[in-house]
Amino acid sequence: YEDSIKVVLLNEKQQTEWEKVKEFLVKKRYITNAEAREITNVTQTHDMSRLFKKWVTQGLLIKIETDGGAPKFTKYKLSNAEDFKA
Repeated sequence: YEDSIKVVLLNEKQQTEWEKVKEFLVKKRYITNAEAREITNVTQTHDMSRLFKKWVTQGLLIKIETDGGAPKFTKYKLSNAEDFKA
């Protein structure tokens, strides 16, 4: 076509939620639901909680409950098996 241009879009691989959380944990050691939602763009607390539960079940994370187990104060860290994998 005479008045057209060609646009090439490169599909760059986006990091998964797990990759973002793992990268954060390598640097910071602990992560909360709010911090994870901020870096992953997951908007709902319960959606992030489901992801955390899945990762704990898979043995990727360890759940740390504080202050009587109030969800607001729950944090997570890499399991020992994941501590040294970047």
